[in-house]
Amino acid sequence: MTATVAVIVNFNSGALLGPALDRLATQAISSTVVVDNASHDLSWQDALGRPQVDLHRMPSNRGFAAAVNFALESTDEPYVLLLNADVEMEPGYVDRLAGTLDAEPRVAGATGTLILPSGLVDSTGIELTRARCAFDRDRGRAIAASSGESPPAGGLREPFGVSGAAALLRRDALVQVGGFWEELFVYWEDTEAAWRMRRAGWRFAHEPSARAVHARGADSADATFVEAAEFGGRLAAIARNEGWMGLASPQSLLATAVSGARLAIRHRAALRTSRPLDRIRAGLAARKTDRLPSRRPELEPHPWRAWLTAQVTGRRRGLGAVPASP
Repeated sequence: MTATVAVIVNFNSGALLGPALDRLATQAISSTVVVDNASHDLSWQDALGRPQVDLHRMPSNRGFAAAVNFALESTDEPYVLLLNADVEMEPGYVDRLAGTLDAEPRVAGATGTLILPSGLVDSTGIELTRARCAFDRDRGRAIAASSGESPPAGGLREPFGVSGAAALLRRDALVQVGGFWEELFVYWEDTEAAWRMRRAGWRFAHEPSARAVHARGADSADATFVEAAEFGGRLAAIARNEGWMGLASPQSLLATAVSGARLAIRHRAALRTSRPLDRIRAGLAARKTDRLPSRRPELEPHPWRAWLTAQVTGRRRGLGAVPASP
């Protein structure tokens, strides 16, 4: 069995961390690393004194990407399970994902079917559209209660990437592309890393027999913070992976214009905080040092009608939000 380290980035998770660590003891994990991003509560204490659990407390909150990179540097297992504390994996979840990576040497990461507490699908991976917008694939679709029944039709195709909420990644693939990008404090970091791995020739997979419930605690985050992180993160990710060509492509440019206009009208503070020009500059600068092919992945059609309606009404979850990793 390939050795797997579980990585949990903790920030004010309250009562969630202890039960998450208890559940990990039933999965095929060789060790666990908890990186606490300077939590204000005492949730990090639930990691103390546990066998095969290493706790690292950061002096300040440096974001999800920096915390995961720190964990990567302090471990050496070939497989890395990224896990949110609010995810409850069914028995055998890690084993099934590891089997997928074992069988497919060019698969950089795999996810199971993540399910919301309501019973609807949360994610079967990440998809990126021709407008360069990221979505949780199959979000909100119905799924049968029986674990042996097939997932929604959308979950049968290969995802663009996998959500950092409960994904098994191949260390070699992450190391090859330089790990997660610490410019992205939160949101878009899993999509952007998947983009670079795809440019390097890696693929991603969805294993429908593996299931987990995702409580989605991050959906209650401050609206201004979320809007700014999503808007700025998207521009940075496009700039790093496609440069000006991606930023100026017709569908991408239209999505940016519509999103920017909506923020200017409804969330001016978020638009200012997103620092769009700075994020583009950061992406272009990182692109120069990547030394990766300019390979363009196959992108999904953009759901313009539903997306535009969501932009106008403000009901955007699942129609413009990237996978939540915090």
